[in-house]
Amino acid sequence: QIMDASKMDFADHTFDTVVIYNAFFHIRSQWAEIEKECKRVLTENGIVYIVGTWKLDINEMVKEFGEKAKWHNQFLIVQIKK
Repeated sequence: QIMDASKMDFADHTFDTVVIYNAFFHIRSQWAEIEKECKRVLTENGIVYIVGTWKLDINEMVKEFGEKAKWHNQFLIVQIKK
């Protein structure tokens, strides 16, 4: 489904996992709203994974999350628990 990530049509507590893959550069300016919305659709113990492999995403992820951004093989990953 295509929709605005800051105003998703999904019900509260729908997903165990939300993955944002190579998109952080494009959503950074709306991150506060998108993070809130991702947490809304997560189940109680859900996790948001932000994954970056492109330099544009990696640079923005490091700026936003600092040491919370961890390398796993060739992927920079941030985990945000609800």
